[in-house]
Order: sequence, then C-alpha cells, then structure tokens
Amino acid sequence: EALTLLEPLVAQSPENLDYHGLHGMALALTGDNGGAEAEARWCEETDRPNRGGVNKICRASILSHLGREEEATDLVRQALQEGLSFWGLSDYFVLNRLWGYEPFERLISPKG
Repeated sequence: EALTLLEPLVAQSPENLDYHGLHGMALALTGDNGGAEAEARWCEETDRPNRGGVNKICRASILSHLGREEEATDLVRQALQEGLSFWGLSDYFVLNRLWGYEPFERLISPKG
C-alpha cells in the first residue's frame, strides 16, 4: 500500500528528499533491494547545501532497512556533524531499525 501512495508523490515532486527516502524504505521492506539501492544513490547524489544532513538521514534510513547498520550509523554521524540537531534526528523515526545496534546507540547517547 505504501508504494501505491509514494510512487505518485515521487513523480509529482521528484526533488523531495523525504519522498525518496520513504520510497526507498518501502522498496526495501518489499524486498526490492535494487530499487531501494537506487533511491539510496539518488539521496547520496542529491547533496544540497544548507539541508543539514537530511539527504544523509534519508539514505541512512534506506540502508538501515537493507540491514546495512554500520553504513547507516556512519551517515547519521555525518549528518550530525553537518548540523542536523538531535532534535531534528528525532523527526526521523524511520531510523528505528538501528535501535539495538550498539554503535548507533552509543552515537546518540547523552554525553557529558
């Protein structure tokens, strides 16, 4: 059902990072790893200035759904270094696949 809803949104707003990220996750969840990888590459190539790492979070979300936790965690780290706040990170519930992955939990744990 999600693909049926997302595909027209991606077509109507082809530059929308969030739509591509969600579409990539839906593809991964349905087993279309090639399609999910294509969306992850699109997010990587769409590195717009002043987006505060959002493209990396979208890509991390897709990769986490493909079981690539280490790469996804590294992208979250990069996004935080590029200015995405921890509060902004909380908007991306789609990273829930990384809960339980110790390097991710260490990254987001309170420091100090």
